Amino acid sequence: MTRILLTIVIIGTCLPAPRSLAVEKVGGVAVFGTESSLCPSPFESLGLWMVSTRHLTPEAAAADVESPALGVTMMDESGNRHSIALDDFFSSLRPERPVIVHVHGNRITEQEANGRGRFVRGQIGRHMPVEAADFVVFSWPSEKTGILVKDGRSKARMTEAEGLYLGWLLRELVRREIPVAVIAYSFGCRVTTGALHALAGGCLSGRSLPGDSIRGAQIPVALVAPALDTDWLGPRGYHGLAGQNISRMVLLYNSRDAVLKRYWMIERGGHSQALGYTGPRYSPLGYDGSPIPLTVRDCTATLGRAHNEVQYYAGSCGGGALIATLLGELLSQPAPLPSGE
Repeated sequence: MTRILLTIVIIGTCLPAPRSLAVEKVGGVAVFGTESSLCPSPFESLGLWMVSTRHLTPEAAAADVESPALGVTMMDESGNRHSIALDDFFSSLRPERPVIVHVHGNRITEQEANGRGRFVRGQIGRHMPVEAADFVVFSWPSEKTGILVKDGRSKARMTEAEGLYLGWLLRELVRREIPVAVIAYSFGCRVTTGALHALAGGCLSGRSLPGDSIRGAQIPVALVAPALDTDWLGPRGYHGLAGQNISRMVLLYNSRDAVLKRYWMIERGGHSQALGYTGPRYSPLGYDGSPIPLTVRDCTATLGRAHNEVQYYAGSCGGGALIATLLGELLSQPAPLPSGE
């Protein structure tokens, strides 16, 4: 199998009629979804998707890991949104094209997640032909809920269920031989590494994905300001199996990040430090047992004390170029078939 990045493409078939008319603000401008066509043009069908878990339970103990009812919305370049069935989403996938999944951080609404996904896609598109890949925003229930510390503790617990949901989604894509890459920010990194750990057969809050685990999926991953413990990706770490499904990694951090400096407050009486504050102490081990190729950049010169995803794509940090290189290098490289455990 030739390794490409994941792409969702719709060829020659009409999607079901949209179920709802969406109105949202993107960049401060109201965008009205339309029901003018039950069969969107190929241009409208390519580009942006949102896969949402905001309506699902955020508790890992109660999460449906057999067949979670993920919500799927197709978004065209103009911002029009069309809800489709999960099965139709999967049936539209083709192994020939890549899909890039963006997992946002905390304290962000669904509207903001949509806008942020578009921003990240645009930044990467400055350095590679992003139209060659579809972009999936993984939207989880991260709205603000009270003061920062209390909210952070609540969302940290929530990332356990979200990791299981994302792990389930990644497994469905890999099973269909759809190449996939993941770009994540802050708590979204915690969701992502948890998902990769679960994909390899690991547990989150005592739960695991049913059926065979998958290792060797060779997924390129970019972690931006990761809000997870520094040692979690180690061989004995809480997400220690994540590396089994990672081909290469870009890790951007800020050693002066004022928010991640206080990461230890997430756990009562804890002393943990955030990977997005300290930077990595080592590279996670890959499927073959050797360290994963890892590109690391401390973006303090650009961000100062800020914890801000947008700024990682500015100035000397140059997140867009680094991530585009990560994705571009794997477009034509062969990859081994993943193994079921």
